[in-house]
Amino acid sequence: MQGRDISRAAGSALWRAVFRPESLSVPAPAGLDAAAARLVELVSAPLADFFLARAAERLGAPLVERDLVERGKLQARFARAAQLECLRALDAAGIETVCFKGFAHAYLLYPDPDLRTFGDLDLLVRPADLGRVIELLAARGFTFRPETAQRWGFQAEGSFVPFASADDSCNLDLHTEPDVPPIGRALDAGLVFARARAFAAGTLALKAPSAEHMVVLGLSNAAKDRLGPYAVRKLLDLVRLVALEPGLDWHEIESLVSRAGLAGPARAVFALLERLGAELSGVPRSLRRPPGWPAQGEFERLVADYETMLAGEAGALAVLRREFLITAGAAVALRRNGRRFSGLVRPRSGLPPGVSARGLPTRPSQA
Repeated sequence: MQGRDISRAAGSALWRAVFRPESLSVPAPAGLDAAAARLVELVSAPLADFFLARAAERLGAPLVERDLVERGKLQARFARAAQLECLRALDAAGIETVCFKGFAHAYLLYPDPDLRTFGDLDLLVRPADLGRVIELLAARGFTFRPETAQRWGFQAEGSFVPFASADDSCNLDLHTEPDVPPIGRALDAGLVFARARAFAAGTLALKAPSAEHMVVLGLSNAAKDRLGPYAVRKLLDLVRLVALEPGLDWHEIESLVSRAGLAGPARAVFALLERLGAELSGVPRSLRRPPGWPAQGEFERLVADYETMLAGEAGALAVLRREFLITAGAAVALRRNGRRFSGLVRPRSGLPPGVSARGLPTRPSQA
């Protein structure tokens, strides 16, 4: 993503345009166009246009170029068509999956799924079904792509390197757990499947996590991204989810967040969004309380980063500081960085058992 200089005044005006457009001054505040262009870089043109629509109406002029919006929607439609073909094949084979993250959000949180562009299709599969999924899709030309792993190897647990079609039109992230540790203390694949809800993608009946599980997974994913540029789309999804689901069971969410070791990151996420102007009155005050000492200073730096639209490049020490103080906590951060360090010595391929270095199955499924 390209960085650009955005003043805090312009960035603050952008977040007002997103969350509280009625508070914008007319004509548009100085620098708002540049801040809107940065939001396009962070979340895609269609999604930025959706969240800025009311502000554009107030200002009497679009904040996102129309051709960028239409091009982005066309790309999203093309990618989703290939992903739906893959899902139909799994459904025809009687393999139950749960769609989550971007694909599920596109259908459940937005009036038009083309608004929520995304790269990969994230699928939760039961461990017993993993071999069948791989064999079925390998027969259709899918292969794993181990070359995508970083120099310390693949770090995720409970998921694998991308599983992509021969023409790269469909890119799958297969998961046997909903996210990285420590979320498994509270939310595992069995519980997600048991509470999954149905949704329709055209004529295809699919499943997604329950609304409460979507909140917890959204918090976990944003924290895993250290609340950096790749987390912005997930934060907007969370705001949309909270707005669309007034009956959320916050007692269950708080319990899951606490057991999953996400209480600190959750407070940081909701406090950040509230500082930026999001309407979160339905979220319990206990989850909107800003971090205290020793994370208070880091939280203020986080707010400043968002008010300048994450335009600066964070150094390694700054990333580690944020991980330890805000997005993970000392114990989780030590575990994750220890895993990265060990990966430098013995890199992990990110391939499922029984898959060769070429990304192809080497033996029949045992499922």
